[in-house]
Amino acid sequence: MAEWLSALALFLLLNVVAGLVRIARGPTTADRILAAQIFGTTGVAILLLLAQALEPRRPIASGVRGLCSGVYPISVAEAYAGS
Repeated sequence: MAEWLSALALFLLLNVVAGLVRIARGPTTADRILAAQIFGTTGVAILLLLAQALEPRRPIASGVRGLCSGVYPISVAEAYAGS
């Protein structure tokens, strides 16, 4: 199970690298804003996966709130793109 969670964390880390490319080459500012915001959400997800892989007996429900922080930046980017 720990190997599966570590592999998933590595996959998410590769998504962060892809987000760096989107920030550097994004066609619009809204794309760049959303790509930068994904770093925080994906970073929390990576930490939660690694925490569960390293200590599977501890609950990780307290970190789920960090994953829900994606709504506000999306609305900001949509408002910015509309103006």
